[in-house]
Amino acid sequence: MTSEVRGKLFRVCDTRLRDNTLPRFNIACDRLLGIVSKVLENPNDPKYRRIKTRSQAFVELIKIQGAEAFLIELGFKSECYQLEEFLVAPYTVPIEDFVEALDVLTKFKTSMNTPVARSPYDEQADRERILRQIEEDKMKREANKK
Repeated sequence: MTSEVRGKLFRVCDTRLRDNTLPRFNIACDRLLGIVSKVLENPNDPKYRRIKTRSQAFVELIKIQGAEAFLIELGFKSECYQLEEFLVAPYTVPIEDFVEALDVLTKFKTSMNTPVARSPYDEQADRERILRQIEEDKMKREANKK
């Protein structure tokens, strides 16, 4: 199960979290690392397995693409407790999954902060390539008419 969770967490990082700007990506990683670390440091304390969905920190976190999806893939579930909504990591989520989450986030953050990992999209170069292709296609059509 742990390798399955690792794969899911990596996919969230690769397909959602990485689409944020680098500063937003780093904020999300730092906050997610904090959540995961607290559970690992206090595995039997329910306080660290429960996140108030109305807390300012959580509201800011879920504005970052992929952050909430990461928690859901890790096993957090939405629950109501004393008329408040929480994201809760049930005790059925193995502690090994939190270890995997910590490793995935740490490695992904390191790779994303390495200049080679984030190649910026060059819109101008892409536009020029497309225009050249259009011109080549146009010339081929004209040559076929003759």
